[in-house]
Amino acid sequence: MLLEALRRSRPRDYAVGLLAAALLGVPDLLRQLPVRDDPSRWHALLVDVVGVLSAAVVQLALVGVLNGVGAAGGLRLVLDALRRRPGTVVAGLAAAGTVSALLTLVPSVALLGYGQVLGPLHDPPLSRLVLAQVSDVVATAVTAPWFAVLVGVVTGRRGPRPAGPA
Repeated sequence: MLLEALRRSRPRDYAVGLLAAALLGVPDLLRQLPVRDDPSRWHALLVDVVGVLSAAVVQLALVGVLNGVGAAGGLRLVLDALRRRPGTVVAGLAAAGTVSALLTLVPSVALLGYGQVLGPLHDPPLSRLVLAQVSDVVATAVTAPWFAVLVGVVTGRRGPRPAGPA
């Protein structure tokens, strides 16, 4: 059922996902700038925690919007999906996280270096930081709509539709 829903997923879903990823990318890059030359691992960790939390808020809003319950309804929908099929939702999160990590870590390590991705940035050139951010935008644009469709299928808001115009 999930594969059918993904196959029928509208291009609009991915366009909305790309827009959300791009909008998240700006504050995501801006949060890196103040600690770009800061040697503190704690500050780097704090910046990463803020990034994960902001990404979670965007993901929840995207789940709501793409499933027709509005941005504020995303959390309720995800909780409903977790109650119905916790294993499926957790597996979906793990799969989306793995794909996102593969799309993000490889270019980020190539551009910034291993130690800078998982610790202080050590003042990389701004151009490299921006290019690493592009990989984050791509990863979010690819995985966020997929997770929204998964939640929609689990909660019954999406499923196989009759053949015909979408």
